[in-house]
Formats: sequence, structure tokens, C-alpha cells
Amino acid sequence: MICLFGVPLELHSDQGRKFESDLFQRICEKIELQKKRTQSDGMVEQINRTLNHYLAKMVSSHQRDWDKHLPFFLMAYHSAIHELTGQTLAKVLFGLELKLLCNLVFGTRPDEDVVGEDYILRMWKKMDDIHEQVCYQLNIASDRIKEHYNIQGGWLSRGRPSLAIQPTEETWSVF
Repeated sequence: MICLFGVPLELHSDQGRKFESDLFQRICEKIELQKKRTQSDGMVEQINRTLNHYLAKMVSSHQRDWDKHLPFFLMAYHSAIHELTGQTLAKVLFGLELKLLCNLVFGTRPDEDVVGEDYILRMWKKMDDIHEQVCYQLNIASDRIKEHYNIQGGWLSRGRPSLAIQPTEETWSVF
């Protein structure tokens, strides 16, 4: 991560041993990285499962060459449209789509000018628009997941959500 994006201001992690080690603490001090403990509600684990699932499809049967495939996998992952946001990770992070090898075969749209103050202002506006759209899409997805969870409900028990069904006239006409 540091090689790609530089040293972040903060690192949000769980209390895993590797993040609590003396060596890791010294590295954080040396590079002036603020470490914060946060609870991810399973999001990190879900992303790791997704990455492991797709990476496993790319490696050989002995699975000792995964590191050779990782850059290609990450390029594909960063350029794929995310189901919840409707955007690629590259567009969310950088405001631009990645230029892929397939663009050499199929071509691409001509780029806008990428110099001058106008470009910076356009990019700033574009990033604001993208982030606003992503937040909107994530809120919709969150509501949909919450609704699905509440409908699933499970058996009636204290502390669990339940689904109340109101019979209609049509329901009673069956009997």
C-alpha cells in the first residue's frame, strides 16, 4: 500500500497480533503513522474472502505462485465495476478509469486535456460528483441489506427482528 499510495496519515486496524507487535509499533513511530483501532463490522473480512476467492482461481494447483499473479488480479479488481457503488475502485480513488491492455485492441475515447487550472477544477468537481454518487449508492445498498436482514428475521425470539404479516381478505377466502 505504501509503495502505491505513499504513507497514510492513519491506519485503521483490528487488534490482531501483527498490528500490536513491537516491530509494527516502531515502524509506525518511524514513519509517523497514527494507528487507530476500529471495528469493521466484517467488511475487511468480506473483502479478504473476495480477494482470496478470485486470486485462488488464478494461481496454479500448488498455490506457490500467487504473488506473481497479484498485480494482474489487482488491476482487474480495481477496474471492475463494484456492485454496490456502480463505480470502479480506480474511478473512486483517482477520478479516472484505468487504461487497460484491451484498450490497445478496442481503442479508447480521446482524453480531455490534462494540464492547467481548468483540468484541476474539472477533476475536483468530478471527484466530488463520484464520491456523492458512491455515498448515495452505498446508502441504497445499506437500506436494501437492512431490509433483507429484517425480512429474514428468523424465528421469533427476544432481540431478533421479525416480520409481521397481516392477512388480507384474499388470504381468508382460501379457507
